[in-house]
This record gives sequence, C-alpha cells and structure tokens, in this order.
Amino acid sequence: MIDKPLVVRTSLLAGVILLVGAALSALFISPAFGGGILLGGVVGATTPLSWIWFLVTKKNKGFATMLLMTKLGLYGGLFYLFIGNNLVAPIAVFLGITAITTLYTIALYSSFSAPTEESR
Repeated sequence: MIDKPLVVRTSLLAGVILLVGAALSALFISPAFGGGILLGGVVGATTPLSWIWFLVTKKNKGFATMLLMTKLGLYGGLFYLFIGNNLVAPIAVFLGITAITTLYTIALYSSFSAPTEESR
C-alpha cells in the first residue's frame, strides 16, 4: 500500500530539488534551461501523483480514462506553449521529467522492499 507520509515526503523532496535545480540552471546556464527543468519537473510529478491518487481513491476505469485524457491534453498544451514557442530548452524538459520520475520510482520501490514491523 502507498502511504500518505511517503508521498508527502517524496513530493516535498521533489519540489525542493526541482526549485533548486531550476534556479541554479537559470542562473548558471540560461533562463530557458531553468524553465525547461521546471516544466519537466511539473510534468514528471503529475503522472505519479495522479496514479497514486487514483489507486488510493479506488476510482473506476472510466475515471482513469478521463484522467488520462486530461493529462495528455495538459501535456500537449504545455509542450506546445513552451517548447513550440522556444521559451524553454527541450533537453531541459527531458531532464526534469527524468529526474522527478526517477525520484518517485525510487521512493515507491524502496517502500515496497522495506521490511515491515511484523518481519523485524
């Protein structure tokens, strides 16, 4: 089962890493690169958080389809606005998505493989 404290801690850690990474990138590389990291982090966090919320609330398949279509529309709109108009660097968006998704994956897998109180 996915615990709420784990999701909150991981989300706070992801937010801090995302803001620090975007700020340092904007300062030392370029504002477009920093903005790309920020956009990628937001998109990267949306997917795990939406599916965690979906699993916890135990909604039906129709709701999952609606959630998927909404996310795809959001991603398409954000990518069109920011990447299509050359406001952010596409490689930075990729790096932001990869970093945040990896963080959520490691946190969730480590919680599944951690020993429980009964087995100690």
